Amino acid sequence: YYFAWIYGEAINNAAGLGLNGYDEKTKQPKWNLLTNIIPYKLESSTSVKVILDVWNIQTALWLRRICYDRLRKGRTLFVFILSAFWHGFYPGYYFTFVLAAFETYAGRGIRRQIRPYFQKNKSRKIIYSILTWTGTHIVQDFTVVPFVLLEVRKCLYFYKSWYFVVPAVVILLAILLPGASTKTPRTNTTKNQLTKDHNQQQSTQEIEKIKEF
Repeated sequence: YYFAWIYGEAINNAAGLGLNGYDEKTKQPKWNLLTNIIPYKLESSTSVKVILDVWNIQTALWLRRICYDRLRKGRTLFVFILSAFWHGFYPGYYFTFVLAAFETYAGRGIRRQIRPYFQKNKSRKIIYSILTWTGTHIVQDFTVVPFVLLEVRKCLYFYKSWYFVVPAVVILLAILLPGASTKTPRTNTTKNQLTKDHNQQQSTQEIEKIKEF
């Protein structure tokens, strides 16, 4: 995935298709219009949300526009179901994406209800970062296995070998932690910033065309 996306991005940038305007402070060109993966942020992520923000970015933008922004309730779950449907009809896809939706809820609840207790000093922040990084990547590795196994029988056998611990804990956290199933609007995520930059570039191009006309 890393090689394909970065190589594809490099080809587009070489053709000038990835230019996303210029940085207001440094005046340097920004080549992130067609960015699809940010490996360092993904590997160092301490939450599922960060992974989703920097993985398959262009598809995530499409899912946001076509589904997430058009719904009022159950947006997160429906986006993941649509993503599974987009991949195909193997049951393993649905095991992966539905569990990922509950991981998003659980992560949201952890950040809102548990994280504040670890922000009082530097030592606690480090402990929180280590715990969340470890937990996030263990859970994510577990989650994507059904994506490869595909069949219900194999997926259930895999879950059973883990005594269903990960799905049970994730779902319980998503249900029990207050605020886990709701989202506070934010505008500083990677995908939102890319969307804003993309829209600004389109507006600039339209203005230039009008001037030329």
